[in-house]
Order: sequence, then C-alpha cells, then structure tokens
Amino acid sequence: MINVIISSLLFLLIFSALIFGAEEEFRLDIDDLYLSEGTSTNLVISLKDTKGAELVEVEGLDNFQVLSKRSGSQTTIINMERSYSKQYHYVIMPKEVGEFTLQGVVEYKGKTYRTNKLQIKVEERKVNHNQDNSNIFIRTTLSKDKIYFGQKIILKYDLFTRYNLENYGFLEEFNFNDFISQVKSQDQLKANYVYLDGKKYIKYEVGQIILTPTKTGKLKIPDYPFQANISTGDFFSSSKATYFNTEAKTIEVLPLPQEGQPEDFTGIVGNLQLDSNLADQEVEYGDSTTLNIKLTGDVNLDSLDKILDNDISGFEIYQTQKDKKEEIRGMEYYAEKNFDVILVPKESGELNLPEIKLPYFNPEKKEYEYATIAAKTIKVNGGVKKVQQNLVASSNPAKESQNKSIEISQINTTAQTDEGYYTFKIKKNYLKIALATIGLLILLMIIYLAVNRYKGSEDEELKEYYKQIKKAKDEEELYHLFNQIIKYKYNISLKANSKAELSARISDVELLANIYEIIDYIENKRYSGNEVSLDMKEKIKEIYKKINN
Repeated sequence: MINVIISSLLFLLIFSALIFGAEEEFRLDIDDLYLSEGTSTNLVISLKDTKGAELVEVEGLDNFQVLSKRSGSQTTIINMERSYSKQYHYVIMPKEVGEFTLQGVVEYKGKTYRTNKLQIKVEERKVNHNQDNSNIFIRTTLSKDKIYFGQKIILKYDLFTRYNLENYGFLEEFNFNDFISQVKSQDQLKANYVYLDGKKYIKYEVGQIILTPTKTGKLKIPDYPFQANISTGDFFSSSKATYFNTEAKTIEVLPLPQEGQPEDFTGIVGNLQLDSNLADQEVEYGDSTTLNIKLTGDVNLDSLDKILDNDISGFEIYQTQKDKKEEIRGMEYYAEKNFDVILVPKESGELNLPEIKLPYFNPEKKEYEYATIAAKTIKVNGGVKKVQQNLVASSNPAKESQNKSIEISQINTTAQTDEGYYTFKIKKNYLKIALATIGLLILLMIIYLAVNRYKGSEDEELKEYYKQIKKAKDEEELYHLFNQIIKYKYNISLKANSKAELSARISDVELLANIYEIIDYIENKRYSGNEVSLDMKEKIKEIYKKINN
C-alpha cells in the first residue's frame, strides 16, 4: 500500500512538472548598451513558458533601423521539467546620436505584459580611418566638402575586410535629393589588396558616384545601411551577416559671384584646359577646313553644346560635338568634350578667323577667366574666275534661249499605246508612304519572330535548371539552383541582394511572397536552428510554373 502511494505521488510530481514547468518570463536583451553611429547590434526578446503569447511592439524601436528580423520557438525537457520559449531576433542600427529606451510589449491570455527596460546610449561615429583596427569596415570619402555651384564632386564607398566574403551590397537604393547623381556601374568597380597599419586587407570598391548639386547651401548626403556576408566554411550555414552604416556627409555649396560675371558666361565651372588645331590654313575655293577643339579637366561642361554663338565674316560655319567623356580618376572628376567647327570660305583671298574666347569660373582662383583660341588667317585660292564664268553664262539670254529650244525639241510627242497593260496613276508621296508602311510591317514581323525564337531558347534554359532541381539531393543544392533560376529570369541574386531590391525588380506580389518564404526558411535554418517544415521542391515547382507562364 505504501509503495502504491509513493508511486502515485511520484507520478503527480512528474505530471505537474511537465504541465506547469517553470515560471513565465518576458525578457529583453541586447549585445551592447553603448553604440556608435553606423554600428549594428543584436536585440532579442525572449518569451519563456508563455505559449500563445505574442509580441505587440518594442517601444523605442523607431529610433533604430531594423536590418533583419526573425523568430523561432522550441520546447525542451530538462530534469523532468518542460520548458517552452519563443524568441524574436532583431539586427538594429541607431538612426541618430542620443539616449533611447527600449521595452517590449507582450499580450498573453488577454493581458498585457512588459519586458525589462534597456537604456541605450548612442555616440557620434569615431573619425578613424582604420575603424579601431576592425577586421571589416566601410569607408565613406568625398573629393571636396566645399564647392561652388556648378562644380561636380566624387563620392566613394570602399569596403575593407580581412575575411573571405560570400557577397555584399547596400540594403537601400541611393537617393540624393539635392543632387543629380551618376552612379558608376558595378562591373566597373574593382578590388585590390592594401595594407593598413601593417595589416593586409582586401579593398572592395562598392560605390562610386558623381554628384552635381542642384542648389546652394549646406547639403546633406545621408547614410546608407550595408550588409556583408562573411564566409564561415560551414556547409549548412555558409555565411554570417554583418551590417554597417555608411557615414553621412555634409557639403557646403557656395553661389557663383555676380561681380565680374561675363555677359556670355554659359555655366562652365572648374579647372578648364583647352587645346585646338586647324586642319588646313590654305585651301582651295569650294573646299573646307576644320577647327578641332578639345576641352578637358576637373570641369563641368554640361552646359556647353557649341563653341560659336555668332557667325564669322567670310565663312559658312557648321559645328558638331564629336564625343563626351566623364570619368573618376582617383578622387578627381574628369570631363572631356571634343568639337569640330567646319569652316567653308564664301570668298577667296586671305580670310581672318578671329580670336575665340570661352568664359568660365575658376574655383581655385575664385574668379572668372577666359580660355582662348588665338586668331588665325586662312588663305583661300581661286574662286573669282569660277564666279565670273557663272555670271557670264547666266547673262547670255540667247544661249539660254537656245538651250531651252533644244530642250523642247528633244521632247518625244509620239503617242504610246497602253494596250495589254493595266495603268495606274499614284502620287509619289502616297507611293513612298505605302512602301514605308510595308517595310515597317516586314521589320515588325522579323522582330516578332526573333523575340519568339529567343523566348523559346529562354524556356529551354529555364527547363534545364528545373531538371537539375528535380535531381538535387539536399536543400543547400536546391537553394543554389533556385537562386540561379531567379538570377537568370530577373537578373538579381537572392544571396547578394536585399529583399528591398527584390521587390523593386519583381512586381508580382504573390510570386515575391513565395520567394520570401524560401529565403526565410533557409535563413531560419542556418541562423536559429529552428525546425520549420517546408517542402522546398514543391514550393519551387509552384514558383517555376508561375514564372514560366
């Protein structure tokens, strides 16, 4: 009897431990309470033994950028005690300097609970090119921080790392509100080895932009979030995400001085170099000569579309812009424009080509200057005799009359028979329109056939990827092949690009949701170890059918 009672009590003890477990707990944790601008950190909200509880919000989180977010839950039994926990993981980065309070708000069984409070202090970014000898950091560099209106400047973003990286990229698109921006394409950016304080780094050029201010005053270049995936060498979790913020910059744009501004000033600002060459200084009447003009330097030439505004006595003038070049050379902007001025003499003799002056503002000297092409003399041979011969011919009415009578006498007035033919009369303009229409229809048909043929080949390549997916043996291989399909179809990578970039490229909301489901599944499996069920092959099959229609 005593044994039965002891066994019953032991059973009740075990049962109550399994049912009730430990006490409920709502907790908020962060990696570091002291942060600086551009530094990310991990924030975790833990809900322990509160199955069914939901996180409503984290108060104060609007002062931070949320770079990533995920959640997971698990149940464990240790020493006969069951424990259930759910965690919300955030990677956050402060938006500004200051002191901020974070606190989680949770709903559980109809009641509202609050986690502990965290007091976060955010300091200004430390101005240190070596980022306190960090093994990975991003550097923001401006070619100038004080310019005149009309000047162009260079903005560079460089990533320095001592780690092997799987991929990297900005999490937001550039948006420079007060500037016209020209972003250098990714295929033009380079990487090389550098040494900083005796340590070897790989330097990746991750962004190079030419900026032209649209107004004067103090203009701000915002900071941008950036993600680098550091290779771990682990098969199931091949990379670890690291986040940065670029450094915000301020540029002072000064107005151009009105005093001393030439009336013919067209807006050229910078350090201008001008070279010119006259092809021939002696020509025959009826021939032409060309003045080649080359303008180069750290100078804004956008407003210059021709060299001469006025006619030159004794010449017919034809101006053409041959080419234009804009480059980033080191940390300097470089522009180049080439013009051809074709000069056709209207008379013979020695003709004067006057001095040509181009006004521009020199920001180094802070004054207006002129780039000049020296005056030249062009010798034109012949011409007078040809003009006199024409005048004699046109002033002889008898000969003109004779020519006319001969012309009339050659007209064949013999009637021609149209027997055996259908004869149509159509205006030349109508005939031209009809022929042009037929030609356009033929061209459209060729384009249509070419596009269909190309699409057919596209489908075949897409099918080949899908065949490989069917044969894939594990989820990592599946994810790699699925990424290849998305890259092929939409020219964007799931591994190298953010969700924001995906949504900008793919407009189909339903398709995006399915793609995100696969991404979230893989990331949760890699980083949190949560066992969430998903049939990847079936989900990819669903996506494949949608994009192949």
